[in-house]
Amino acid sequence: MKQSLLCLWLVLFMTGTLWAQPLKSQFRNVSANEAFQALQQNEKDQPLEILDFRTPAEFSRGHLAEAKLINYFSTDFMKNIQELDRSKAYLVYCQVGGRSSQALNKMKQLGFQHVLHMNHGFAEWQSQGLPVSR
Repeated sequence: MKQSLLCLWLVLFMTGTLWAQPLKSQFRNVSANEAFQALQQNEKDQPLEILDFRTPAEFSRGHLAEAKLINYFSTDFMKNIQELDRSKAYLVYCQVGGRSSQALNKMKQLGFQHVLHMNHGFAEWQSQGLPVSR
């Protein structure tokens, strides 16, 4: 019985409190399903802005709802990142995780505090059948 309650508590804690921890610097790799849950929780808790680091062509084929496109290969990529509010919470992704990993490192260096990184990218999001905007 104690083990069952402990397991239930852990599941509830892990699925419902991605941002409910004390506000301190947080950088987390998350799966597509965890990102989806964070976005569902987003409506009730700390606002979460979505950044898509793919190309405009990739973005036009589908993206997360309300995602802001910041092309990683653009000459003004760093300028676009530097203009973001460092105190806000972000969900970041690219196609499979490479560009967003690089961007996450840059965001850490620039002093961003709260970033969820969908480390298997939009490819995993699609493979899970999660909602896509066009």
